[in-house]
This record gives sequence, structure tokens and C-alpha cells, in this order.
Amino acid sequence: MEIAAYNISPIHRLAKMLEEDIRRRDLKIGDRYITAQEAAEMLGVSRATAQRAMKILGDSQKLLRRRSLGTFIGPGAVNQSNSKVRTVYIISPEEEYNSAWASWMSRGIRRASGSTNVNFGVVPKNDGIEYLKQLVQFAKASGPFLGIIATGGNRDIYQYLAESGVPTVIFGSLYQDNTRIPSLDLDNREAARLMTRYLIDRGHKRIMSMTVSDGRPGDHDFFDGVSDVLTEAGLPANALIMRIVPDDIKLALPRVQQFLSSCDRPSGLIVRGSGILAAADKAIDQLELSVPDEVEMVYQNVNSEAESNPKHPHVMPKTDMEDVACRLGSMIKQISNGQKLEKIRVVLPVELCGVGKKAVFQPQ
Repeated sequence: MEIAAYNISPIHRLAKMLEEDIRRRDLKIGDRYITAQEAAEMLGVSRATAQRAMKILGDSQKLLRRRSLGTFIGPGAVNQSNSKVRTVYIISPEEEYNSAWASWMSRGIRRASGSTNVNFGVVPKNDGIEYLKQLVQFAKASGPFLGIIATGGNRDIYQYLAESGVPTVIFGSLYQDNTRIPSLDLDNREAARLMTRYLIDRGHKRIMSMTVSDGRPGDHDFFDGVSDVLTEAGLPANALIMRIVPDDIKLALPRVQQFLSSCDRPSGLIVRGSGILAAADKAIDQLELSVPDEVEMVYQNVNSEAESNPKHPHVMPKTDMEDVACRLGSMIKQISNGQKLEKIRVVLPVELCGVGKKAVFQPQ
């Protein structure tokens, strides 16, 4: 039921203002809407009053509230002609989400899929499966649903997506029992070769590789790449130290500090994981180690905002990141349309970026 613009109660007038805000911003079915607190600030009223106004729109399906997910635009808020616009959901752990990543993902997917809503979901560390169940249920009930692009998920989340029947593409490495899900990943073996060769060429004889304990096939390829270069360089087996570290800065920091405080600390670091990268940076600062004279780091992490102004050399796809997202969008669109993919597993060529030209490590 449309809300008349005249002779209405104060609460209905506030609801009308919210409805006009939805139309002015050209929000589509499935788009996330503002919180009750944000609505209260926009309307200049209390949070409780804003909630009452939002409930009016909820009663007419203009807004849909989903527990633990938030408030979204419902089918009653847009013209029927807009209801054919499909929505793709991109889900990731909280530590991998940032505004730069979301920006190029949105642009690339819309390039591939045309008029498409792109919504982002942050999977909680606990109850991730319950979150996904609610998300899938909400997505199917909210209007045309293109599918899910997932990155950085754990084994259970990927297994749930594989069994759910929801069109899904994984951005990153799969687990051994999830290999039937379509995926797009970096060339992990070549990434490892590039990083290891860089450190050896800079004179490092003792290298530490820090990674998370996911046990994905991408890890196998990565370790093989490191081994390739160490063998080519004729270095002994103990030239490489392997360490499993939590991908969380608070948990990783004391471990990295311990590694870098030892009398035989490594001079070269290979890092995989944004949390480990942040912990290593902080540990180096706290221990007042000179970069690159005392320690030098290379990393693999395409989701960091740091790539635009890199602090350390890092591996990136040779393809522009927006083009990578466009490839993901094309894959999810094909799957959703029932088309067969040319390749179920796409591997992207990589290159080493952000390499300094002046500083050269001087071995002790």
C-alpha cells in the first residue's frame, strides 16, 4: 500500500521520507539499507521512532529485516520493471574485506553481468554456516538471484555451498573435497617461485615462510614453488623455515615477534595472509628492525589496499584486478544461466610488483 503524501501521521510521514530516500538512491531489490540508528540520524528522531517508521515499510515488503544480516530493500520498494535485476552476493571473512577490494569487485562484476546488484556479506568467525543459510534463504526470497562469489572461506563453508545447489564461484584455492566447485585462483607455484627467487637474489640465505593452516591445494603448489627455487639455488634444506601462523594480527603478533627476536632469525620473510602481514609489519616496527638491511619481506595478498602504495614487494595477478572481477562475474553468470564453463578451474598468471631498486640486502 502506497503511503499518501498528505494528511498522514508523523510516523507515516517519516516512513514516506525513507521510501523517498530508497527511490532517490535508486536502490534495487536485495540492496542493503541503512540501520535504524542511521535512519534516526538522517530523520532527526530517536532510534525507537526510526524503527517504527521502518516497520511500516517492512509491513508492505519495502524493507526486509533479516536477523544477523541487516535490513535490505524488498520487492515492494521498486517498480515491477526493476524486479528482473539479479543480485550476486560476495562473501568473505571480515579481515579480507576493505573498501578498495569491494570497489573493484563491484565494477568488474557489473561489467560482466550488466544490470546487477552486488551485495557484500562478512561471514562471522562463529556460526558461519547459520549465517550462510539465512543469506541463501533471504537471497532466494528477495528477487532474482544470480549466485554467490566466495573468498577466504573455511572448509565447512565451501562444503555447504557445494551441497546447497546455489550457483557459486570461489575466488582463491579450494580444499581437496571441494574441487567440484568452479574457482579462479592465482598461480600459486609461480607466486612462490617469484618471491623466493627475489629474496635469494637479494642475498638472503635464511628464509621463513609464514602461512595459515588451511591445508588447501594452493598451499601444495606454493610449497613446491619455494622448493623449486631453493633447489635451483643449491641452498640446504634448513635455509627455509616453515611456520604456521593464525591469520589474525592479535594472535599472530607474539609469534612473529618471537621468530624475529631469536639469535638466528631469518632475514627474508615470505608472507601469505593479511593478518600475518599486518602482524609482521608491527613486529618489525616494535623490534626496530631495519628494512631491508636487517629483514626483508615479500607477500601474496591481492585483497589489501596496500597494493596501490606498497610497503613491500608483493605478488599480484598480471591482469588488472577489475578484469579479474569481470572474469568472476562472467563465470557466475554462465553458471546461473545453466551454461557449461570452458574451464572449471581458472589459474591466473602472476608477477612480482613493488620491487625497490636502490636498497640491497647486505648479508652479515
